[in-house]
Amino acid sequence: MRKGLLVFLFCLFLQWNLAPPVCAAGRLKVGVHDNQPLAFVDADGQAKGFIIDILEYIGAKEGWRLEYIPGSLTECLERLRKGEIDLAVGIEYSRERNEVYDFSYEYIFSDWGVVYTQEGSDINQIVNLDNKKIAVVHGDIHYHNLRNLAKQLKLKCRFVEAYEYDAVLELIARKKVD
Repeated sequence: MRKGLLVFLFCLFLQWNLAPPVCAAGRLKVGVHDNQPLAFVDADGQAKGFIIDILEYIGAKEGWRLEYIPGSLTECLERLRKGEIDLAVGIEYSRERNEVYDFSYEYIFSDWGVVYTQEGSDINQIVNLDNKKIAVVHGDIHYHNLRNLAKQLKLKCRFVEAYEYDAVLELIARKKVD
């Protein structure tokens, strides 16, 4: 499963017909959700991460003023849909999202999902998730794919939605989920 580096960004570079309207004012509003180490907002409120470094480099070359708008994944996608931001960083591609958003054709980073468990858990393969309570990030592509895989395997998983990865880990640490 691949993670799209930036929604719209490379479309701006590859399809010049999009660049003038978005960049006309020289300012881009960029949605950032917590997706460390790719993109995140640090304790000082500054956007950081691998993708942010690339965007800053390109922005400096092109003379863009970048304004970072922090939010959850769901908030970034909704702001992008409403036109409140020009692009969102670190958004994973899916066919459903592709119907709503423009994605770049090239990726510079691939990603995969990881299942975290309680210490001493008997979960060591996908079928062990049957009848388990699983914390996931609302709107996350990994949640979407895990839910579909569980359905295909006829696993009876109970999903608990959180809005950030840190909240998922907190639910595991507090033993609210398996």
